[in-house]
Amino acid sequence: MIRCPLVVLVEQGRLSQEEAGREMGLSTRQVRRVLKRYRESGQRFESLAYQRRHPAWSALPDSTNEEIRRLHREYPHWSAAWSPRGPGAWREQAAWAALHPLREHI
Repeated sequence: MIRCPLVVLVEQGRLSQEEAGREMGLSTRQVRRVLKRYRESGQRFESLAYQRRHPAWSALPDSTNEEIRRLHREYPHWSAAWSPRGPGAWREQAAWAALHPLREHI
């Protein structure tokens, strides 16, 4: 886990929060939250692991994921670029899809 040595270095004052954030791919605010969680846990490294406490807001139901997998197996040649209206139509479809979330159409 890359966070462990970086958090220790920040705690020792040998690395700034900004530098640690760049190395971990986090904002300075997120680094402060990681440090706070580390300190509150009694400096336990387990506290540095990713801790999602709720399902992702964009997660699809399992039944929908299974249907998508079934369709992919049944029609493996389909892709995002495929369109019955010919090449290039995928740009129009992508713009439409960006404005209309997937959940509304399943």
